[in-house]
Amino acid sequence: MVEKRYVNYAPLHRSLSARLSDYNPEGSSIFIVDASIFDKMPQTLILDIFRRRHILVDNISQPLLAFDREGLSTLAPFKKKVVFQGTSFQQVI
Repeated sequence: MVEKRYVNYAPLHRSLSARLSDYNPEGSSIFIVDASIFDKMPQTLILDIFRRRHILVDNISQPLLAFDREGLSTLAPFKKKVVFQGTSFQQVI
């Protein structure tokens, strides 16, 4: 069923429409842009794109983050209460 919207056997986010800022209702719901281009885009254009699609920024330079307690602690304290999709979640370690 998902493949029904594929173009040339690929999902829409793999098509050219995903990298075009112009909205195409038949195209991808994801706008993919390189970080170097995103940083130069006017905020009004970013907001206009975000009104209709998700934005995926590719090639962001970030330091490597280990998927362990120390690495994840750089994102948020382990005992901090966080909200996921409107549901409270308390992580206790």
